[in-house]
This record gives sequence, C-alpha cells and structure tokens, in this order.
Amino acid sequence: MRRHWLLLSLLLALGIPALAQHEHHATPASGQPAISDPESTDWVPPEILERPLPLRTGLGPVHEAVTTSSKEAQAYYDQGMAYLHSYVWIEAARSFHQALRLDPEMALAYVGLSRTYSGLTDPQAARTAIQKAREHLTHAADWEKQRVELRAQQLDAIADLDNQEKLAAYRQAIDAALVKRPKDIELLLIRGNAEESQASGRGQRGLATAVAFYDRVVQLQPDNPAAHHYLVHNYESLGNPEEAVKHGEIYARVTPAIAHAQHMYGHDLQKVNRNDEAVRQFQKAEDIEQAYYREEHIDVKYDWHHIHNLDLMSISRAYMGQMKQAEELWRQAFAVPPSASLWEGYQSKWPEFLLERGRAQEALAAAEKLAHGRWPLGRTMGHILAGRAYLRMNQMAQAQAELDAAEKESANIEEVSAEPLLPHPRQMPVFEMSLLKAELALRSGKPEGEAAIKQLLDKAGEGFNNADATAALFLMQLVAEEARGMQKWDLAAHAAEAMLKFDANYAGGHYAKAWVAGQKGDMATARTEFQTAERLWASADPDLYELSQVRQRLAAMHTGGDPALAPHKD
Repeated sequence: MRRHWLLLSLLLALGIPALAQHEHHATPASGQPAISDPESTDWVPPEILERPLPLRTGLGPVHEAVTTSSKEAQAYYDQGMAYLHSYVWIEAARSFHQALRLDPEMALAYVGLSRTYSGLTDPQAARTAIQKAREHLTHAADWEKQRVELRAQQLDAIADLDNQEKLAAYRQAIDAALVKRPKDIELLLIRGNAEESQASGRGQRGLATAVAFYDRVVQLQPDNPAAHHYLVHNYESLGNPEEAVKHGEIYARVTPAIAHAQHMYGHDLQKVNRNDEAVRQFQKAEDIEQAYYREEHIDVKYDWHHIHNLDLMSISRAYMGQMKQAEELWRQAFAVPPSASLWEGYQSKWPEFLLERGRAQEALAAAEKLAHGRWPLGRTMGHILAGRAYLRMNQMAQAQAELDAAEKESANIEEVSAEPLLPHPRQMPVFEMSLLKAELALRSGKPEGEAAIKQLLDKAGEGFNNADATAALFLMQLVAEEARGMQKWDLAAHAAEAMLKFDANYAGGHYAKAWVAGQKGDMATARTEFQTAERLWASADPDLYELSQVRQRLAAMHTGGDPALAPHKD
C-alpha cells in the first residue's frame, strides 16, 4: 500500500519557522561579513540566512542571559535559541545575524550560528563561526568562554565522527562545566544531546541515559520547549509513544507559532492510533508553513521539513485507507525540487507509493526521473525503484540491469556525513537494495528468495520506534499481495503476521490474514478478520480497492462462497 523508509527515520525533525505575530521589526543589514560558504552547501543561500527579521512571539519561553549592553540583541539571541532548539535553521540564522548586527561582540551568538550551520549541513561555516566567537571574547564571562570551547570541542569530534574517545571527552568536558553551573539549562540540554551515539547529536537519537538531563531541565523550567521537544524524540526511540505524546502536547502548546512543534505532536498521536488528531496536527504545521512562505517570501524548496510533514500526513491518511488524500500529498512533495542529497533520496517514497498501489508503469516513470537526479543517493534509489517496477511488469532482465546500476551508483555515495540524521549515507539504500535482490530471487524461482524476504519483513518490523515507521506496514502489505498473487501462501502468512505484530490496529494486517485463513479453509477466522478490516477502514475512501474486496468476500461467505482465491491488483 504505501511507503517504507526503515533506515531513514523520519524522525526528521528539522523545523520550519512559524509566522508569529510581529512585535518589532529589524533594521537593514549593516554589511556584516557572511559566515556561510556558498560552495559548501546549496541548501539555503546566504542572502536568505542573513536577511533581517522581526522579533516574534509564540516560540516558547527561551531565555539565556548573555553578555551584551543591548536588550534588543539579547532578545534576538533568545529568539535564535528558540528556533535553534526547534530545528528552524533559517530563522535561527537570521536571528543570530541580527543579534550580531546589534552587538558584534556577542560571542555566544556566533556559537548559535555555528550550531545552526551544522543543522544546515555546512561544516565549513560552522567552523568559521566558532573561530569568530574566539575572536570576540574580550567582554565575555568565563562561562561564555567555556561554552565557546565546548562547541569547538564538539566540532572537532564531529569532524572525526566515529571516534568514540573524542565523544567521551566531549561529554566529560560538559560534565565538568555542569559541576560549576549545575542549573545551567543550556548546558543540561547540550549534555542530553551528547548522550547520542555521535557527537553531531542534537536531540533526535537520545538513549535512555539522556532522559535524566532533559527531566532536570523540566524540573527547573516546566514549560521549557527544548526539553519537551527532545523528550518526544527520546521516548520515541525508547518505544514509549504514550509518554512521547505527553511531551508532544506540551511542546505544541507552548510553541503555537512553530510548525515543527505541531508536527512533532502528530508523530506520536499517529503511533497511539489517534490518526485523525495526527492529521489535524500535521495540517496545523502545513498552515503555519504556508503562511510563512507567503509572508517571508521563502521558496518551499529550502524547507525540507515541508516534505517530511507532507509525508507523515500522507502516512496517516494511507493508514486509514484515505488513498486519494495520501496520493495528493505525496504528489505535492515529489514536485518540490530537492535541495540536498538527503531529500532527493527521500523522494523515492513517491514511486514506492505508486508501486504499492499497483501502478508499476507510473512508478517506473517517477523512478527513472530520480535515477537521473543530481546526487548519487537519489540516483541509487531511483535505480532500485525502477528495478522493482520492472519486476511488477515481469521484465526480469531490466530489473537485474537496474539492480546492477544501483550497486554501481551506490559506490559514489559518501561514507560519512555531517548530517546527524544520516551520518553514514551509504547505508541508506541497503535495505531497499536487499529487498530488490530478494524479490528477483523469488521471481526467478530461487529457494533463497522467500527466506530472504521473510528476514527483511522481520527487519522492517523492528523499526516501530522510527518517526515514519508506520510506512513499514505498507511495505509488508505489498509483499503479502505479491505473495498471494504468486500463490506463495507461507510467505503471505508471514507478511500478515508481521503486520499484526507491528500494529494490531492496522486494517491491512487483518485483511492479509483473512486471505490466508480463507486459503486454509478456516472460514471462521477469515470472516472475523475481514469484519475487523472493514471496521478499521471505517473512514477509508468508499472505493478503496481493499475495502471493496472485503465487502465482496463477506457477501460471498454469507452466501456460502469460497474466499480462498486471492485477487491481485497487477
């Protein structure tokens, strides 16, 4: 039915800024030299990152008193930190630049810029900013000087990303600073971030050990948006969506003008089977984003969060069987020109959707467009999806050729990246590549094909904690459909059980189990499972293919018909 992206957790939690109420308008730029290096990233042009902006409300209560004689510069610094902690990179950069126009000696504004440029995957600009911070320490307090050095140490560890000794030393340095300032909220947040597996961590991949640092912040400031934001991610990673929902509600409530905050609440409403509410949250985020684009004249292509938000809204729609809305949302996302390698690869979700809806020819056209993209990662994914499309059209030689092309292209993907969401980009296509290989083996009649697909189904089921892991259900459903069409009933049963183990509330799992039960002659189970699927698809499109099949089979069973022969959309 829908998309799968197991290796890319979409816990994609970078944010797009809210259009908040304007309280104070900034003065024009005063010729401050640019920090960013336009050659190192083409995600967002420096002109946008340095554009003056107003002070805004609705960003959450974030304040850190720094050394400055300008109240306005302090306000812009606080605004930058609020945006930074919500991954709103464009507005964070604009806020810190404005603070520096008002007070060029504010060292911590350069630290904020450095962290922002890391968020923008611009390591050179991040290093340049921290060097400028070191050049403006004359009036800084000792704790501010220490904060500058902590950031420099983090950058050194990021540059050697898999060096765990440097990561441990960075953690120890933060611990030493906390001995002197145990109630320093920003230090506690930084220390929580450092409890991730790599120094580039920014609150998205926290281990259980990070929770204590964020909880301490909540004790000191119960409505701190950063702590609640990071706790949402943490509890997702720990497989506790119920707790994540609690923090998501607070985060969304205290930051009403932040699109990403509304989006994050939707993450886990989806996970606790409150999909209607999740869609409303994603729509709130979309409304905030669209207002922002209009008011600030920002092109949507610079906002990768927009694609992620559309994706999760689409996943929620597809989960409920609302395929028309799901398709329109992903059609919009695919139409946005990708501005970075990660997002070009991410656009493979559109051909996946088409495949999962039985539209192989359309999927092939979308995949071929991706295969001619700008970056090796996107091209690799394009070849993989083209191969899967050819399989659905029973063109085995073409499918093998696409697999060969994908393997060749994947060697051009960088091995290590400064992007925290994807520190090892070459790993990103591994799952999808393995799936194509297994499908080729299965359709070629090789015995190892079915075993390999079962292993991949089990692997997909492990991804429940990921932000967009619900999409794994749609992959499993596609496998179940293919298995039924090939009369591979043991594989069909395995896929059905994998779906139900992953999420017992998903109609597609019950639908798949019903067909398997009917094939075995277990009509009582088949009837019960079809009825459950019908109930769970209560808000689905009236003409949803699967729902029409459910109703036909139930009617046939009522009159004594046999549902054992499964239909196949292809």
